Amino acid sequence: VPWPGTPPPPADTEEGRQQLRELVDVARTSGTVDGFVISNTAGDRDLPLSAEGRAASAAIGRGGLSGRPLRARSTAAIREVFRLTGGSLPIVGVGGIDSAEVAYEKIRAGASLVEVYTGLVYKSPWLFSDMHVGLRRLLERDGFSSVSEAVGADVRGRP
Repeated sequence: VPWPGTPPPPADTEEGRQQLRELVDVARTSGTVDGFVISNTAGDRDLPLSAEGRAASAAIGRGGLSGRPLRARSTAAIREVFRLTGGSLPIVGVGGIDSAEVAYEKIRAGASLVEVYTGLVYKSPWLFSDMHVGLRRLLERDGFSSVSEAVGADVRGRP
């Protein structure tokens, strides 16, 4: 995948989707990849970001990007890899997870697990309790009895 020295394009562009297709094809044919961790840190601040991502990046200041500024890019990549694999490989969703709503967004996009780091730093360990209660509420609202039922729901067209 041709990324040396430059960041990969967003998954919601044709170039980004093509590079993800190539990556998934290599992973599948290798026989050694058991899943994907998608995605968080980017060292290049010139990435194309949403308006929310640009505002969060400006507020953070210098250094690499992680967390909230990359949330939309991460979710788009999760959604595309889930679509490409048909959900056959687990995806760990990473990037900007600081609430039950954001975790659920990643789950519905195709993440079977989520990784929380920056949100924990800013919101304390109570974040996990809030996420537990919030995820239960969101699953119930949408008619799911478990997280596994909600994995990839947006890709599968499930409300």
